[in-house]
Amino acid sequence: MRQQFYWHGIHVPYITQWSSEQGDSGRLTARLGPAGERIEYAQEHQADRREGALWVRSRIGRGRGAPDFVRVHPMRQRQAILNDLCQVCGNYVPLIPDEEARLYVVGGYTPVTDGERSTSPPTHPECALEAIGACPKLSRHVTALVRETPLWGVSGALIHPKTLKPLDDGAATFQPFSAPEFNWTLASALVVALHGVTPITTADVTNLARTQPELAAVVPEGARP
Repeated sequence: MRQQFYWHGIHVPYITQWSSEQGDSGRLTARLGPAGERIEYAQEHQADRREGALWVRSRIGRGRGAPDFVRVHPMRQRQAILNDLCQVCGNYVPLIPDEEARLYVVGGYTPVTDGERSTSPPTHPECALEAIGACPKLSRHVTALVRETPLWGVSGALIHPKTLKPLDDGAATFQPFSAPEFNWTLASALVVALHGVTPITTADVTNLARTQPELAAVVPEGARP
């Protein structure tokens, strides 16, 4: 089981970024890659590119400094998406028996719809209840059981091909893998499409946590980076 961290009595979610983890931005350049011209770091390392995208750099220092509950750590979010890890505790989220689905907590007011795109990893029912009560980012939230979450693209800052500066003040946008803009996106999160969606209420989540405590499990072997 992963180590858990607390800040003034608040359980800090696994994907939350800490103050010690702010990375060096690195100088960007434009080069011809396997799929056409794209942004690269002037001194790029293998870890800088995942799922075909160039990623914003961040350090690894979970538990050091102060948590920034608004910011998500890019690498841990990616690991959680790829390996079905709980966004709160970081441990594996098994399928809910009889449903063949996992629980997702998504920010917003309207119910989750089939095909909706999201950067949220799955969540254990007990962890979801804890996060809903404590995390500022989830003060507005909806919950759903989701059967399939294929990778769709990335979320990140779109970079101007000529100036190599962020567009729209660096605001994050969703870009599918197939879009021309994908090559010019500095990724900060993976995006999945939610399919086989069944919206549920917080009361339903409470019932899952009470009746199915076995939904919490350890991290499986062979996790992807």
